[in-house]
Amino acid sequence: MRTDDTGDTWRRTTLPTLGEADRFRVYFTDHGTGFVADGSHVHVTRDNGHTWHRTTFEATGTARAIAFTTLDHATYLVAATTTTTALYRLPARSTRWSAVPGVAASGVPDGDVTVHEGRVHTTLAGRYWSGARDTWTESTPPCPANAATDLSAAPGTPLFALCGDDPGMGRMHKLLRRHTNTGFVDVSEAPREGITQSFAAVPGPEGRVALTSVGLGATFVHLATTDGTTWTSPLIVEEPPLTDLVFTDDHHGYTLRPALPDNLFHTTDGGTTWHPLPIR
Repeated sequence: MRTDDTGDTWRRTTLPTLGEADRFRVYFTDHGTGFVADGSHVHVTRDNGHTWHRTTFEATGTARAIAFTTLDHATYLVAATTTTTALYRLPARSTRWSAVPGVAASGVPDGDVTVHEGRVHTTLAGRYWSGARDTWTESTPPCPANAATDLSAAPGTPLFALCGDDPGMGRMHKLLRRHTNTGFVDVSEAPREGITQSFAAVPGPEGRVALTSVGLGATFVHLATTDGTTWTSPLIVEEPPLTDLVFTDDHHGYTLRPALPDNLFHTTDGGTTWHPLPIR
């Protein structure tokens, strides 16, 4: 389904033939260009979803997409093969992903990527790089080696990292950190309820961030205000998990709860309140 009026009306759209995946990923760089990924292939549209083309990865051919971002008319993707998690770059109008030289790691196939102040920031299997085009620097990771790492930044915000560890019984330790000139520093501890599913900064100078999590039959939106120091939980609903949290500006945000009739929630006040968004 697609909408061109922030969710007031919806209509069916075409999709490429997709294989199996534990989670399909959808990412649009602008009104016309977007990507859909299954467990081994990434498809691109450049006409707002009317037609799709399968992309390829140099050397490997296929890879499992984990996270996307965009900088200077190129799309960057964290993707995993059977042995390596790496950062790939796709120039505008291309259908072939090229590995960013030297930005790859072996180990647990996990990572994230975002853009802040004209640089791409990525974590791959516990390691951390930043850079653009052909110049990349590896630095101290934002989170300990045993912690899951989510990155997010938005216009007007710092670069944030969410470090998650000690999961169990529908809870986990979540530490919010912020990037400074000397590295990442602690900001606050997020609510322990739920295992993290997605993480997003809210555009604007207030330093808001939000995350979705799931545990013990419930799924949550946790919101941090006051430069990330004060947490509330404005949305708690039954499973399945809320995923794919995104903010399009300082007021509007969306999160998806797949497989249920009221599966899309939205906010118009920067995450303070959330409501189902009917798809009709």
